[in-house]
Amino acid sequence: MKELLTEEFLDKATENLIEIANNMSNEVVGIIVDRLKECKTLTASDVNRLKNAIRIADFKKIKQVISEQSGLAVKEIERIFDNVAKENEAMAKTLYEYRDIEQKTYTENKTMGKIVESALKNAKEDFLALSNTTAMELILNGKATNMQKAYNKAIDNAVFALNQGVVDYTQAIRRTVAELSKNGLVVRYESGYRRRLDSAVRMNILDGCRQMSLSMREQQAKEYGADGWEISAHALCRPEHQPYQGRTFSFKDFDRINATIRTPIATGEMNCKHIKIGVIMEINEPAYSDKELKEFNIESNEKVKFTGLSGKEMYKTRYDCSQYMRAVETSIREMKNQKKAYDRFGDKVASRKINREITQRVKEYKRICKEMGISERLNRII
Repeated sequence: MKELLTEEFLDKATENLIEIANNMSNEVVGIIVDRLKECKTLTASDVNRLKNAIRIADFKKIKQVISEQSGLAVKEIERIFDNVAKENEAMAKTLYEYRDIEQKTYTENKTMGKIVESALKNAKEDFLALSNTTAMELILNGKATNMQKAYNKAIDNAVFALNQGVVDYTQAIRRTVAELSKNGLVVRYESGYRRRLDSAVRMNILDGCRQMSLSMREQQAKEYGADGWEISAHALCRPEHQPYQGRTFSFKDFDRINATIRTPIATGEMNCKHIKIGVIMEINEPAYSDKELKEFNIESNEKVKFTGLSGKEMYKTRYDCSQYMRAVETSIREMKNQKKAYDRFGDKVASRKINREITQRVKEYKRICKEMGISERLNRII
């Protein structure tokens, strides 16, 4: 119970997939940056004359990159879901043994197999939908727009700079390169909400893993005859979930609790990280002691004083601190993406400048982690 689907486990499980999504984004931006670099050697009239041809050539490359990276991503998604399914099986092993029931793997158990197969199918379809060229956008001139319009605008910016006879073309196009690369590819949802591709992919896969795990554990509970649910526990817990985390409840009481609280617990909804596992209440030994649960709740509610990036003293709960640090980590990843684009464009001045900023931001990140008393998550800023 203490090890299954923790944030650390899920971070590790999705590392390779997030890297693939990042590579896709950086390479798409890189293709546009390469073209902007080439425009430097042409006249404005040449660029205008060749505009349609180069757009067709570049989008052929972009589609190829997306196809190649999507293929790698699908294989990685299969690996992730296989690992999570096996973790769920290992969690329930002792309960099957107690009932003297043979526990079959999901590849042998038809019902479990269908659960995993359905979850995996949905996850792969969701990824392919996210990485569809019509769903992805780029941010340029302060606005998110589809890739083709963003590409055309970037080339128009290059033509404008050439027409103006700008002495330093690199400096004139620097803002275009910075904007394109900062967020990279973003996903537009039907609601109009937008999210970075890597963030959207991570969220979808984690949701899929949680929902699959929930369905597996409910089926396991039926198979070994559970009569209650034990809820996992962690620090940085929502206040309304604190009285229930780490506790065991009958099925009836569990449903009653979720009917009375605003955000359901251990149902895989509303970004709740709690999980539930079916238990046999007469033999169940709690995974968490009262002391551990008390410490979790104290940590969740404790307020911490630290100096933020702006130099201003801040006072936040540990949960709010964790959200603040996620934003800092995102800012570092954005700057690193910009440096890659500057290097590809050949803008040494901007590359050196942002490299200094990255070094300072990482230093500040480590300082704030120390002041907050939390662990550094360097894998999130690489």
